[in-house]
Amino acid sequence: MSRVTLLSRQFAIPSDHHAGRRVISATRDTVSPVDTPNRTGGTYRVDMPSTVSRDAYYETGLVVLSELGFGGFKLAEVCRRLEVTTGSFYHYFRNWSAYTAGLVEFWRARRVAALDDDVRPESDPRARIGRMIAVSLRQPSGTDGAIRVWSQIDPRIRETQTQVDEARQEILRSAAQQVLGDARQAELVAEWAMYLLIGHEQTSLSPDQAGLEWLLDQLLAALDSGGFTDVPARISASTSADANLVDRSTSDPRAAL
Repeated sequence: MSRVTLLSRQFAIPSDHHAGRRVISATRDTVSPVDTPNRTGGTYRVDMPSTVSRDAYYETGLVVLSELGFGGFKLAEVCRRLEVTTGSFYHYFRNWSAYTAGLVEFWRARRVAALDDDVRPESDPRARIGRMIAVSLRQPSGTDGAIRVWSQIDPRIRETQTQVDEARQEILRSAAQQVLGDARQAELVAEWAMYLLIGHEQTSLSPDQAGLEWLLDQLLAALDSGGFTDVPARISASTSADANLVDRSTSDPRAAL
């Protein structure tokens, strides 16, 4: 059994789509289940409140983003899934912009809460890295990928996305620093993990969860076996630009004129 699979089973950290079931938070409302198709051909079980709450709009918005992507994220689709009219929507939100701002904050708060509740309390730095990876694997990549697309055209969303990314990366970097005792090695541990996780969120290829877990397992194996001892030094942007200038001047015959 791989390190990543073992970690996922050991910690059993809950997720938004844990066991394929998505639950709308509507503490003051009664609910009834509705099955919603997901991107892999199965269904999410969405508990639909009979009297819709504000959080229900946020929950359903995240499902729409996960299922249809940013391009399919429309007010009509959110209301259709909740089986409400737009009048109900405007009871809670002044306009679409107010709703989307609240939705992204709702998403950010969930991601931060997962870090605060399930990752940061772990005192052992090596175990903390494992928890960080397990938590990330349990997040719905469809939702996060759609928010990344959204962040490319909306500065508000980009700022929020950056905050979440920086929090995740800093947890990985600081834990790896404690394990390895080397700042540059720790930096590359964090970058390796983030490149894999973010790339998986954004890929247009068919989802390959087993492949992603195997790749992350190679990261943990390298971390455990001294595989980061020969990492290259960071090259600054100015040094890289100077080197490129030298290369061009030595290869261009006009430089001798």
